[in-house]
Amino acid sequence: MQRFTVTDLIMGTSLITILLVLSHSDVGGKPFVRVQTISFSPDGQRIVFSSLDGVTLTNGISSLFRDVTQSIGLIDCEQGNQVRIIHSDSLTVRPSKRNPALVYMPLPSFRLPPAVFLGNHLVCAIAPPTGIIRLYPLDGDLGSSVNFSLENTAAGLSVSSSGKLLAITTEYGLRIVDVATATRIMRTRVHFSQLPTGSQVAFSADESLALVSYRYPSIVILDLATKKKSLLKLKNNFFQKSLSTIPAAKTRELNKLHGVSFVGNELLFTCSYFGVQLYDLSGNLVSTISDSQQIAVGCVSANGATAAWVESGRLVTYDLARQTVIRESPLNSATCLALSPDGTLLAAGIVNVSGNPRVSVIDVRTGKTRFIAAVPTHRRISWLMAAGMLIVWILLYWRRRS
Repeated sequence: MQRFTVTDLIMGTSLITILLVLSHSDVGGKPFVRVQTISFSPDGQRIVFSSLDGVTLTNGISSLFRDVTQSIGLIDCEQGNQVRIIHSDSLTVRPSKRNPALVYMPLPSFRLPPAVFLGNHLVCAIAPPTGIIRLYPLDGDLGSSVNFSLENTAAGLSVSSSGKLLAITTEYGLRIVDVATATRIMRTRVHFSQLPTGSQVAFSADESLALVSYRYPSIVILDLATKKKSLLKLKNNFFQKSLSTIPAAKTRELNKLHGVSFVGNELLFTCSYFGVQLYDLSGNLVSTISDSQQIAVGCVSANGATAAWVESGRLVTYDLARQTVIRESPLNSATCLALSPDGTLLAAGIVNVSGNPRVSVIDVRTGKTRFIAAVPTHRRISWLMAAGMLIVWILLYWRRRS
């Protein structure tokens, strides 16, 4: 009887590894990894982010994906670059009609966050677009959570600066909820699947108004006192001119709002194809801060004093009160931005040169990076490992025969 040797063990392990690669590799596709949304806690000490991790068969622009996972992570600014994943699950997807093995991911670049801070708790919408809202205690065991009784399902969440109002985007529309009394203030049928890439929800400083970014130059304004909805059209003379001058294939770029927020109660801050601009609530242009057509993402601090955006690979921070640029610094491949409530820190979701997602925290005044946190990913096994294991197996087999 032939004895079982160490060589046989190594050959068997190599063969198992090769089989694992065949079943879990990114064959025929490219990894798609990005930090989707990011925000600070009310005290500015914690950061929550959501990331997407999957495989796309094209260049990442198409909505054809498979094996898509969404993760929600927490970063403590005092502990630096330590990341704790609160929850991770597969997104709800629908099969492709042409190829059932593939799926269309319904929210490839939707910027309604699945997790927001609410007092000393973290509220998470698990597994959108039909996920149960869960409540995680920040000062206790993050491994334990309870169902949030205000809503059964959600695709995205937004909270007012005081934490009193919560906007819940569901499959059927948008609901504004008073957290203290657990009562619904307003409901509107703004279906999330009909909203364009980068849509956001924001509250005014006095929490009397809410907005839903629609398609530029249109913004949905919700009056929470009268419970009425209106469509505000931003008056931009260059919009109609651009429609007639740019190719039809690029007209979708005109409709994208890369960032929209209230500044106080009477102004709107917008980042779009036409640059960075301020509008009043009648849609009139108040000022153009930047006329660059290379705006990627933008945001405003909760106190309305500081704005930030990325244009042409540069991070620009801006003092809204003094109407002056604070600082410009290089920042490439940014997918989302968030300012701390007091405007002193900025968190950016980025992708480094190796294609790995990171969260970079920057001091707004000095421009220095406080820390960079690596975002965990569900990386698939590389084909290089399969090739290496196959070579090992062949060499061992040849040695055994000889």
